[in-house]
Amino acid sequence: MQPGKLRIAIDEAERFIRLAKKAQTRQDKDWKIDSVRLGLTMRERYGNISKENATCKRASLDLTRALSELRKS
Repeated sequence: MQPGKLRIAIDEAERFIRLAKKAQTRQDKDWKIDSVRLGLTMRERYGNISKENATCKRASLDLTRALSELRKS
């Protein structure tokens, strides 16, 4: 394992966790508001959309790529 690739993987993992927590907080808040107001969840009404979800998915892809590079080394 190359130290540089390990550091990148750790950084990406930390970034993913941070963004995933933000996305989860946003989902919990939005789903509660919508289910009370409309009797529906955000997912039922709009699908799984938010800026936080999109950035979380991107971070997940970046983490996957970093882990793949780490396994190659």
